[in-house]
Parts: sequence; structure tokens; C-alpha cells
Amino acid sequence: GRRVTAPAGAAGRRGLSTQKGTSFAPHLITWDNPKAVKGRVAQIIGAVVDVEFDDVEDVPEILNALRIRVEVPTYNKENDELRKASLIPKFIEDAKARIVWLQDREKTWASSGEFKAVREETLRYLKADGHMAAADLAKLESELDSPDSEGLTQAITQQELIIAELEERWAAIADKSALISPAEAEKMEVFESTEQEITLEVAQHLGDNMVRTICLGPTDGFA
Repeated sequence: GRRVTAPAGAAGRRGLSTQKGTSFAPHLITWDNPKAVKGRVAQIIGAVVDVEFDDVEDVPEILNALRIRVEVPTYNKENDELRKASLIPKFIEDAKARIVWLQDREKTWASSGEFKAVREETLRYLKADGHMAAADLAKLESELDSPDSEGLTQAITQQELIIAELEERWAAIADKSALISPAEAEKMEVFESTEQEITLEVAQHLGDNMVRTICLGPTDGFA
């Protein structure tokens, strides 16, 4: 589990300072130069963190503070916006390529009768299922030979709308010289890890060299 640092014994022993803790928990004692004792995070439930120690002598007293260093993901809005803007040309080309593929499939399916085959298979399933009303089944059967009004045709229209929206966003970008290549944009990280020291307040002894603590910060990155 995640390692935590504790004092070299209970409050009041040598090595503890008389400074108070954070504004969130002013009663917490902190240590100027504590002898490090390593504990392990055993369980996390919201803001409650259970920590276990190897030696009973290392178990801290209630209201003592434990410290833990964690890597916390931080959202970088500037990177995200740059990445999205730089990828617009690639998204437009991808949508155009999908339209070409869909148009090709539409011609192939129409000439080979695959539209009808799919409808016939669907109708057989619905009849066997027995949950659809007879009138609805009859309507579906009457449409077996109708031209494709959904499926690929709708998919092509959807891609055309996506292209129009992307082109509008691209036109709205004033300074395109600040953008990067799509290849660089795909590698760009939107979240950056920063190390933070979090304080845990010992609230309860659980036995077996384990304590229950209240986390005075985010628990992201503990696992």
C-alpha cells in the first residue's frame, strides 16, 4: 500500500515539537525532525483512511498526525484546449473518410440486397420472439423491399453535420499559428501529476497495529 510517515512514538515523547497543526485541525501536533516510521494505507473509504504498521511501538496515539506524499492528477485546461483545437483538421479528414466508406458500403449493400437480408433476419427474430403486435409485424413485412431510409443514409448525414460543426469551430480560431500538429496533439497530456503532502489525523485504534484516520485533504492518488 501507500507509505505514510508517522512520529517515532506517542505525543509528548522526545522529538516532537510544540507547534500546532493546520487550520483545519489546530490541535494536531507536528514534528520538526521526526524519526520516520513507515506505515501502509490498508483501506480508503471516502475521507476515512486505515493505516497499518509493522510494530506496535510505531502505532501513533489518537489525535497525532500522519503524513503521506501522493501524486495528484491536475487538469491542465490550456493543454486541453490546445489539444482539441489542433486536432480539428484531423477530425474533419476522419469524418470525410468515413463518408467515403459509408457511400461505398451503401452502393454495395444496395446492389447485393443486403438491406433486405438484414430486414428479413430482424423480422424472423421478432416473429419468433412473439412480443410484437401482429399489425406492427405486418408493417415491417410490407417494408422489406423499400429503399434504405435509415441506416447508412442517416450515418452519412450525421458525418456531414459533424464536419460542418468542426469547420465552424476551425474558422473561429483567430491565431492558428499557435496550434501544434495533430501528431503532437495526440501525445499531449491533459492531466499532470503533482506531488502533494497530505495530513491524516489519527481518530481510532483498530487493533492489529492499525489505526483509522481522517484525511485532511484529497485522497486522489492514494491507491
